[in-house]
Amino acid sequence: ASTQERSAPVQGALREAAAVDETVARNLVAELRRRHETIRTVIDMIAEDRLRHSREESADTVWAIGSTAVFLLLRARRGWDADRYQRWLHRTLADQLLVR
Repeated sequence: ASTQERSAPVQGALREAAAVDETVARNLVAELRRRHETIRTVIDMIAEDRLRHSREESADTVWAIGSTAVFLLLRARRGWDADRYQRWLHRTLADQLLVR
């Protein structure tokens, strides 16, 4: 959550700039792709029998739920504090990803 606290304003500005600048838009697409690849690398470290879903769906789930957009909705729009967001993210990802 602390990384998102620092990067969310930059990510928002990048998304706005991408709407009007093709170079920024390409850079944003590349950054989102790199983020997904990094998440997939982490998912690949989890034993397959511990995952509820395929590795690809698991990576997509983390990529979406852990996105800056979701972070901003909960923190800025719903007024969640950083601790609440972090607890929710941890619980939600564990519930969605892992067989218990």
